[in-house]
Amino acid sequence: MINTLIHRHIERLRLVFWALFLFYFVLMIHKSFSSYDSRKISELVVKFTNEKQGKFYDEFYIHKIVNPNNILSGQTISKINLSNIESKLKQEEYIEDAQIYLNRMNQLQVDIKQKVPIYRVFTPKTSFYITDKWTCVSINNKFFKRLVTIYGPLDNLGSQNDLKQKLILNQLQSLHKETSNHQLLQSTIDQIYVNNQGKISIKLTFLDPIIELGYIAHDIKSKINKLHIFLNKTMNRLDLNQYTHINIAFTNQIIGKLNSKNHE
Repeated sequence: MINTLIHRHIERLRLVFWALFLFYFVLMIHKSFSSYDSRKISELVVKFTNEKQGKFYDEFYIHKIVNPNNILSGQTISKINLSNIESKLKQEEYIEDAQIYLNRMNQLQVDIKQKVPIYRVFTPKTSFYITDKWTCVSINNKFFKRLVTIYGPLDNLGSQNDLKQKLILNQLQSLHKETSNHQLLQSTIDQIYVNNQGKISIKLTFLDPIIELGYIAHDIKSKINKLHIFLNKTMNRLDLNQYTHINIAFTNQIIGKLNSKNHE
């Protein structure tokens, strides 16, 4: 009987303890949120998280979007609709992501992740960038980073309804992925050409001839390996600049087209 009463008493104490703990926990959370909501903004700071990869915007431009009337300093954070500001920022063409929050120094901090162009495309009608997410964005004169250029009939490259253009984009993705594994090619591809049939050719910085890869959707790995082996074997034994084109599109053969001057 005594043991039963003691056990019941212990259970009641446990319930009281957990009830008090839960009450204290909720109180601390409420106090924390209340304290955060009452904090005042000291200033606005802008940080670009990937500016080394190129920059479309400056801090002044972001300030104009976030604080157009210069009224944020001294405001309590609870009066600011942060989600609306983030939405405005994300509507900008060259912004991939934006985060806005009050940091420990009571600064309203804006973290901007910009889109990263990896190619500049020239078509008969227009010019644009391809980003590392394989989306197309328009040219911006504030972006100065040198890019590999692509030439060809690619006006609808970003279209989801143009099957031919989608296949070309897939080939460009495969080329980019595969050449990233070859240090020499990754650093020396200067130009990429796409013809009307969707065949791919490349121009290297240290060679005059254009290297024809052909269709590369399914065999890009073997073609890049063949090119890499060919360059390693011939660079010191043969003047490749006497050719205008080197074709590696065919299996088990490489075809060179001599410059007409070398026939004279």
